[in-house]
Amino acid sequence: MIRDHFASRKRDHFALGSISVFKNCKLTFSFYMRLSQSWLIGKFMSTHTSTSTTTLKESSYLYGTLIILANFFSVLVSHFYQLKIQHLGMKIRIGCCSLIYRTSLKINKNAAAASNVGTIINLLSNDVNRLDLAAMHLLQLLVAPIETIVIIYFLYATVGATAVAGIVLLFLFVPFQTLTGKLTTSYRQKTATRTDQGSNSWRKSSRESRSSRCSLGKNFSQEPSNKLEKTKFVKYGKLRLFGR
Repeated sequence: MIRDHFASRKRDHFALGSISVFKNCKLTFSFYMRLSQSWLIGKFMSTHTSTSTTTLKESSYLYGTLIILANFFSVLVSHFYQLKIQHLGMKIRIGCCSLIYRTSLKINKNAAAASNVGTIINLLSNDVNRLDLAAMHLLQLLVAPIETIVIIYFLYATVGATAVAGIVLLFLFVPFQTLTGKLTTSYRQKTATRTDQGSNSWRKSSRESRSSRCSLGKNFSQEPSNKLEKTKFVKYGKLRLFGR
C-alpha cells in the first residue's frame, strides 16, 4: 500500500520535499530567513556604534527592512508548506478509508462473520487519523540527512572542529529516540488490540441484548389471553391499594 501511494503521489512528495529543503536549509540569500535574522540583528545593532548620523539612519532602515522581510518570507513559506502537507495527509487518509471500505464490501458472508469487525471500526475511526501526522514526518526522513550534511559543512567551515562536539552530542540521542519509538509502537499495538476486543465485546453484548428482548416479546405474545388479563387485574388492584 505504501509503494502504491508513493507511485501515485510521487510528484506531490517531490514538490513538498523540495519546499521542505528550501524552507529548512535557507541557502538562498533572499530566503535566509531565520538563520539570517541573528546576523541582521547584529548588523542592526552595530550601526548604532557609527559616528555618522546619515550612515546610521540609512543602515538602520536597511537592516530593519531586511529583518521584517526575513520574518515575512519565513511565515509565508512555512504556512504554505503546512497547508500542502496536511492536504497530502488528508488524501492518504481518504485513500486508505476507501480501500478498507471497498475491500469490506467484496468479502463474502462467511468471511464477514469470521472477520474482526472491531478492527475495521478502529481503523476507520482512530488509526487513519495518524496518517495526517505521518505525512509531515515521512518527508523529514528524506530531508533530514541532506540538511544534516549541509549544516555540518557550514558549521565546520565557520567554527571549525568545535562544531563536531555539538553534532556528536545530538547523534548520541539517536539510539534513545529509536528505543522510545519502538516502545511507543509496541504500546500502541497493545492499545489497538484492547480497543478491538472492546468493540467486539460491545457488538456481542448488543446482539445478545437484542435477541433477549426479541425472545421476551415473543414469549409474552404467545401467552394465553386469560393469564394476561389476570396479571393485569392483579397489577391494577395493587396500584389501587397503594393509592388509598
